[in-house]
Amino acid sequence: MPRSLELHLQEGFSGQAVIVAVDAQVCARFDARTRLQLGLAHVETLSVEPGQTVTVEVPSLGLRQTYAVADQDTILTANLVDHALILRPARGPVGYF
Repeated sequence: MPRSLELHLQEGFSGQAVIVAVDAQVCARFDARTRLQLGLAHVETLSVEPGQTVTVEVPSLGLRQTYAVADQDTILTANLVDHALILRPARGPVGYF
């Protein structure tokens, strides 16, 4: 049964186009820009089932990462760090100031 998974784009985004797909089917396209005061660029809510894959792509940087959703996942974070896209689950609540 599908459930909600929040994708939080956090640090390092400066207006790049982002494409999000679930099992290779594009479900969102947007431009992401990190708000420095918050450390947050964008939140996208996805409908997924455990075992499905979430792919985040930043075409202008040639970056793409895929993550297989686990039973316990409720939040997935994406960060641009040192010319790399890091996609991983949050193991607890995330907070922004």
